[in-house]
Amino acid sequence: MTSIVDDTTVDDETQPREHAYFEKADEFLEHLKTLIGVDLFSDEEATEEERNAIRRVQMICGEYHEQSYLWDPWLEQIVAPPIEALRQHAARVVESADKDPATVRANWLAEATYQIVNTRGSKIIVSFFPHQVSDLSVAIAYMQRLEPSGSRGAWAIRYIVLLWLSLICRLPFDLSNFDPEGGESGSTADTIEAIGLQYLDKAGLERDAAALLLARLYARQDTHTRFKNFLDQSEPHLVESPNLFRALGAMQVFTEILKSGGLDQLALHLPQILELAQKLPHNTSLSVHTVIRKYVIKVSGRVGLKLLPHTPTNRITVRTLHGETISPNEGFASSTESEAEIPDEIEGIIDDMLNGLRDRDTTIRWSAAKYIARIGSSVPNDLTSQLLDAILDIYQTHFVEGGELNTAAEPSWHGATLACAEFARQGLISGNNVPKTVNWVLKALFFDVKKGTHSIGSNVRDAACYFLWSLPRTLDPNAMRPYATRLAQSLITLALFDREVHIRRAASAAFQENVGRMGLFPHGIEVLKWIDFYGVGVRRNSFVVSAPEVARHEVYRGHLLNYLVDTTLKHWDPDMRSIGAEALKELCKADIYTLAPPVVERLKGSLAFVDSHEIHGAILGLREIAEGLREEQDGERSTKFRAQIFELLDRLTDSSIKGYKNDLLLEATSQLIGSSLSDIALNARPDLDVKSPPKWRFILDLCLKHRSDVVQDAGSRAVGMLSELRSSERDIDQ
Repeated sequence: MTSIVDDTTVDDETQPREHAYFEKADEFLEHLKTLIGVDLFSDEEATEEERNAIRRVQMICGEYHEQSYLWDPWLEQIVAPPIEALRQHAARVVESADKDPATVRANWLAEATYQIVNTRGSKIIVSFFPHQVSDLSVAIAYMQRLEPSGSRGAWAIRYIVLLWLSLICRLPFDLSNFDPEGGESGSTADTIEAIGLQYLDKAGLERDAAALLLARLYARQDTHTRFKNFLDQSEPHLVESPNLFRALGAMQVFTEILKSGGLDQLALHLPQILELAQKLPHNTSLSVHTVIRKYVIKVSGRVGLKLLPHTPTNRITVRTLHGETISPNEGFASSTESEAEIPDEIEGIIDDMLNGLRDRDTTIRWSAAKYIARIGSSVPNDLTSQLLDAILDIYQTHFVEGGELNTAAEPSWHGATLACAEFARQGLISGNNVPKTVNWVLKALFFDVKKGTHSIGSNVRDAACYFLWSLPRTLDPNAMRPYATRLAQSLITLALFDREVHIRRAASAAFQENVGRMGLFPHGIEVLKWIDFYGVGVRRNSFVVSAPEVARHEVYRGHLLNYLVDTTLKHWDPDMRSIGAEALKELCKADIYTLAPPVVERLKGSLAFVDSHEIHGAILGLREIAEGLREEQDGERSTKFRAQIFELLDRLTDSSIKGYKNDLLLEATSQLIGSSLSDIALNARPDLDVKSPPKWRFILDLCLKHRSDVVQDAGSRAVGMLSELRSSERDIDQ
């Protein structure tokens, strides 16, 4: 039998270690102190201590990247010292014209600060930056001293200082106060804008910070009039130019200003922003890039949200774990259906979102799903229902009742399922829409389409789990009640028998959420202890330990058996077929003489199929059931049942046995022969004193002559079991 040790033990070992708190805080702060305590203007070669400090800072940041929230109690101690050191360094550079603004040690300190920003996020870290008004002139002068190309590593200094400038630009003071006496009015704003534009077409992180700086500048009350000129200058870069980085910079500015700018400042510019975003896909040299299409979705979605009323027309409700219903919109005056006016531009924006749900790239589908749900929460209820119908129509594009889905369905099904999940999370799925939505998502829950030597669809199944995790958080239990058992059976099956560990865990989380908030799933609390995060983390444990325990409950047993027979034993991965057969035996052992006969009858039909995967899975399943019968040790009843399984070998065709790459099939068949052999079977299918040998003897001869050592070994073991039932003298004579 094919070994499954590797596939069943790596699931948890490859997971990053989880931390309970910032265990390395003292070490991290000590390394930062080393980088801060040196002379940033020194040209001497870096010491081994300094090199080790920057290396350890990078390693610790990477170690806590997935749990960066653990840093929060230490953030001020982490961020304030290096930023203050860089501020003092900038001030000294500005005061002295002969100081090098980008020495190696200054670069290292800036890179350490970038690692901190990258780990915890710029939005949180920037709030700890110094933000006195007096810092503006220092930051501007320092940026002017830095060369745009810079020396190696200077990108980190430019990135940090640009972030610092973007924070200072948020302070409520008039920039004209910093204009030189007797100089032109607005020169300070001109300088800041020039610095931002200078880095807006760069390929590195400076572009991100420059876009944020310009967005903050154009959102100010005293400089917002400059945004119109920026829009006009950006149009040729978006519509005609092939310059990817300049187009990205402009779109980043649009997304940031639409996020932070006020409606009174942007109202006149929204049509032009939307027009530029909708023209960009027609620029074929740019539209092929995923990041460009993503920003088109983000800009269109944010324009749509700005155009719609800011008072939600749908009152979102959230159910707590105690069954209470609360509304995040409490205190907002909701617009009535008649008061809500939908701008004409919204229709085009919705079309963009629906097209985005079908995009070939996951990041675009995800962005489109989020924005179409947010738009749905801001329009009247009847339009929200129409939006949901349009999303559900996407499923039908590649779906034929009773037919198989093709690989082209994967992007559209994933996008539609993500959108449904976002609608559920926003509380936009009414009781009337639950039946059709749940029916489609249940189909998506088992989306698995073979493509070449592998299959696709894990992202669709993951999105379906997200939907079923979101639904109980907002839906009334009475609307869920008719589907509770069906949903529970489906989630249990996926949590136990999916090939991918992240899908098993996602289904487990969805099941747990439903049990906690709804309390409708049969035997929910009792089942949860077998399908928790760790219980389904290792494949073998999930299949052969947790599944039999869950199958003790009759409501789940039939569904689990059906999935093993219809799906797992026909899987493209031989390891899945092997462990699925083991799980089948463990489930049937609860009442083998009742559960096994219908399973054997269904597997019998698969032996004559052309698909070698299905034949192999059926043989493995029959072999494990025969092994289960041998373990019963109840004499004649077990022997007769195994003899019936032994007779099924005659259904195998010569073409399948002799086919190309038949080693797995012959190995499993010889194991089946060894497990089902008995005196009754041999008497019914004798191989001696007959003119033509029976099928089982023919198979053993093939195994013993096969080129594979594994197949020969399996055949020899079967012959050994044969010799235990009768004398082998006549076999040797032959």
